[in-house]
Formats: sequence, structure tokens, C-alpha cells
Amino acid sequence: MNLLKNLRIGNRLAVGFGAVLLLMAALTGFSYLRFEASTDMVEHSVEYDRRARVTDAWAARAALNIDRGMAIAKSAAHPTLINDVEPKMKATTAEINDLYADLSKSITSDKGKALLAEVAAARQKHLDARNKTIDLLKVGDFPGGEQLLKESTVPTAEAYIAAIKNLQAFQAELTQEHFAEAIAGNVRSEVILLVLLLTGLGIGAAMAWFIGRSITRPIQDAVKVAEKVADGDLSTDIAVNSNDECGQLLSALQRMTSNLSQTVSSVRQNAEGVATASAQI
Repeated sequence: MNLLKNLRIGNRLAVGFGAVLLLMAALTGFSYLRFEASTDMVEHSVEYDRRARVTDAWAARAALNIDRGMAIAKSAAHPTLINDVEPKMKATTAEINDLYADLSKSITSDKGKALLAEVAAARQKHLDARNKTIDLLKVGDFPGGEQLLKESTVPTAEAYIAAIKNLQAFQAELTQEHFAEAIAGNVRSEVILLVLLLTGLGIGAAMAWFIGRSITRPIQDAVKVAEKVADGDLSTDIAVNSNDECGQLLSALQRMTSNLSQTVSSVRQNAEGVATASAQI
């Protein structure tokens, strides 16, 4: 603060305004960075939600094809039903393949990849068991087909659905976590911005008070000195505590009162000398 006192008033004001501008720039920069971070968190949350919806779509189509396969098996591979259902199953299988490809590209975590691999393996086991069952029924091996249905097709279908549910639960958990993280991040940003804003206001107010006081107080002292000199009091002790324009003004008043005091003293001595000489005459 003593350093500021020795600065010229123009430079002192420049420092004050510069500090305010610097605080504003810092607030703006931080706000921009937090906005970018919030945008990233929201984008990640949206992506996790999209993956969850893709997994849900897979689960729905898988259940649909399982029901269709079970219907064919229970009908003893009736040709009419097969001709009606198999094209639909192939179309749904193609959709599932697309969903699987989507998740394979978008899932990046180790746990997510492991769960996806479990679903793919369970799906393949079920498809193999279902196709073998239908093939046996198509050739008329009804006892073998029914046995394979109970021992393999149904258990693998249940395992397939269970694996998908595990992946669904994982994706839903990630979605909730990232949404919660995004909300918490926004709250933190609001708190930090509020603290920075209050800090900036406090620093700005303190600098305004100090700079204003450093200018007005010396001027008030100079006014008091000038009033005393106008009243004929030349004995005032003037303290100069800065090298700025106010300090220069006080220093000039100090020299002025000193010179006036010397002049008055000299006039008084000359007057006394004249009075003494007149008395002697």
C-alpha cells in the first residue's frame, strides 16, 4: 500500500482500474472454462443415456425373438408358422446386430466391455440351441427337439435375458452417476463463481476506498493548512507522506508557510529596528 501512495494519481487510478479489469477477466475465463466442462458433462450424460436406450432396445428385440422361437418350437415347427415368423426373426436379428455394433463402438469401460461380451456369448449359445431345436423339429424328431428345448433352448434364453439385464443395469447406473455428477459440477461452479464474485467485489471496494482515501485525505490536509495560513497561522506542522501530486502540493504549502514565516519574521525585525531608531532620534 505504501508503494501505491508514492505513485502518481493517474498511475494509481490505472492500477485500480487494471485490477478490476483483471478480476473481470479472471471471472470471465473461469466462467468459460466451467461452461465448457459443464457442456462436456452434459454431452457424456446424454451419451450414457443413449447407450442405456440402445441396450433397452436390444433387450426388447431379444425377448421378441425368443418368444417367436419358442412359438415355433411349441408348434413342432409348423411350416405355416415358420414361413410367417422366420422373416420377422431375421429382420429383428439384423436390428440386434446393428445395436450390438453400436454398443461395441461406444462402450469404453472395461466392465461395460466385459458385460457386453457376456451378452454376445449368451446370445450365441441361445441361437445355436434354438436353431438345433428347430432343425430337429423340421425333420420330425419331435422327442429330440422337445428334449433339446427343455435342456438347452430355454436355459440359454434365460441366461441371454439375464446377461442383457446386467448390461441394462450397468448402463442405467452410469447414466444416473453422470447426471448426478453434472448436477454436482454445476452446483460447484455456482458456488465458486459466487465466491469469486464476492471476492472481486470486496477487493474492488477495498481498492476504491484506499485509492479514494489516499487522494482525498492529503487534499483535506492541504485545505486545512491553507485555511490556517489565511487566518494568519504560520506555525502549522505539515507532514508529507507521499511523493504523488498531493504530496507535492503539501510540500509546496510547507515551503510556502516556511517562506512566509521567514518573511514575517524579517518584517517584524525591520519594524522593531525602525521603532528603536525612531525612539533614539
